[in-house]
Amino acid sequence: MDIIERFNKEHPDKEILLLVIAGSHFFNLQSPTSDQDYRGIFITKSGKDPCSEISFNTNNKTKNSKDDIDCTFYSLKKFLTLLGNGDFNMIELLYAPEDKILVNSDTYKELRYIRSAIVSNDISSFLGFIKGEYKKFGMDKNHYGIISNFVAFLKAHRVSYFYTLKDIWTEILEYADEPENFIKISQTRNDNKVLPAIVIAKRMFQYTAKIDYVLDQLNSMLEKYGHRRVEMAENKVEVKGLYHTMRLLIEAKEFITTGELTFPFPDSDYNKLRSIKDNKIEDIDGLFSEIDQKIQVLMELEKKTISNKKNVQILIDKLIDTYYSRLRIQNLVKGSIWKTLSISLSEQSLF
Repeated sequence: MDIIERFNKEHPDKEILLLVIAGSHFFNLQSPTSDQDYRGIFITKSGKDPCSEISFNTNNKTKNSKDDIDCTFYSLKKFLTLLGNGDFNMIELLYAPEDKILVNSDTYKELRYIRSAIVSNDISSFLGFIKGEYKKFGMDKNHYGIISNFVAFLKAHRVSYFYTLKDIWTEILEYADEPENFIKISQTRNDNKVLPAIVIAKRMFQYTAKIDYVLDQLNSMLEKYGHRRVEMAENKVEVKGLYHTMRLLIEAKEFITTGELTFPFPDSDYNKLRSIKDNKIEDIDGLFSEIDQKIQVLMELEKKTISNKKNVQILIDKLIDTYYSRLRIQNLVKGSIWKTLSISLSEQSLF
């Protein structure tokens, strides 16, 4: 395989301990255009391993296409460190389906055998990550569209540089009357005077503000939105973000209640994720409500869970010391054997 050959050629001082098919293919949820992702674990043969990772892309010209191949290898030390911190990407590696494993090793088999003891049930940081992702891709899912539509409205009504919102206030009130425009009419205080204002995407502008100023501010907000937010505006929902949020919630619920991860997903979960990924969501509001409920359930489960993180961290630290000490000893023994053999051969050559 090109990936293995490339890794061995570019890093002859390292050994691959694990290589798995990752990304959507890991979950059997790939589409015809899905890129190919791989994750792996390596160890430096000298036993001197920093907490590092190695990444490369084999087809930079077709980023995020079916021909794009992304590979990330974690040093054994980094893998175990992240695992001790409850990183779900690392936890998934320990539960990788057999048919997704391309390179295996005795070290990985050992870790897989004791995985229940080295995986933390503390999902607090992971839950925070889920809520953060959901907030970005869910709660403000319409902001890009709201702003871009209002920018177009202002440009159509701007006549000169001197125009303020006050000059087109009647038109703005009519615009705000349309529920789908999500513009709120409010008030603000300036020099003890109460002035009308608008609120758009959590930003307030007094009606005395120049239209050009408002346009500059709104355009600056639009520039901060990445391609996912633009996709939200165009498709009414950011599919990839919602797919990842729902998938992680399903995994976290199983893990915190059973201590295991099951791949492939049960049919009900698989079909739900498939519909989200394929953008075939019939009830988007219902989906957001379901995600809200799942987050609340996880929060309640988290409160009731007695964390084993401290014990896991102690064991992880011992494992790191053990594996690297073992490797250094093997290198010393190997070096001694070769030294002894070399001396023996040298002595024989004298006769």
